[in-house]
Amino acid sequence: RVLKTAGILVTVIAVVAIGLFVFNRLFPVDPRLREAYTLRTNAEAAIITGDYEQAMASMEQAVALMPEDPSLQIMYGVLADLKGDSNTADKAWVTARSLLGGKESEFLIQRGMAYGQNNQFDKSVEDELAALALDPSSARAYLYLGAAYEGQNKITEALDAYTKASDLSSATDPELTVMARTRMASLLQKAPLVMPTGTSP
Repeated sequence: RVLKTAGILVTVIAVVAIGLFVFNRLFPVDPRLREAYTLRTNAEAAIITGDYEQAMASMEQAVALMPEDPSLQIMYGVLADLKGDSNTADKAWVTARSLLGGKESEFLIQRGMAYGQNNQFDKSVEDELAALALDPSSARAYLYLGAAYEGQNKITEALDAYTKASDLSSATDPELTVMARTRMASLLQKAPLVMPTGTSP
């Protein structure tokens, strides 16, 4: 299961890397931004292999390059938290919250996603539920909540969350809708007798 999850993540990272390469060829990007996100990709690859020291080092460099990017600060904080460095984590998260203009639901959505990327599914669920308490109409929070439940092997709960993500995003975010429905289809293939128990909002 872990190897399969790692394989999926490697594939996703490879697709993203190819997409970034094509995009950068068509639309030149600030070299600082390109380097920062290369470092983030390196960190995510290191997370998959369990090399958290390398992941932390790469994210530290990325944050140094682009301290104004809240998503980098959040991931850096999560990695610091996992290493037991609460001071660095808290500092990064304070910075991220400030950069997001005090939008706590957005901060929680992004931190929950970052925890999920690090297989910290309990913390991911906690953050996404907190985000939904603040913004019940967030399709992204439901999408990441579904991924966290899937990581916990809570198939029914994951299907419910993906269904809500799909319903909420269908009129405004076709890409997110496709992602949610793809995950639903994958889960139903694994467990065809398991169906969502909740109702769409």
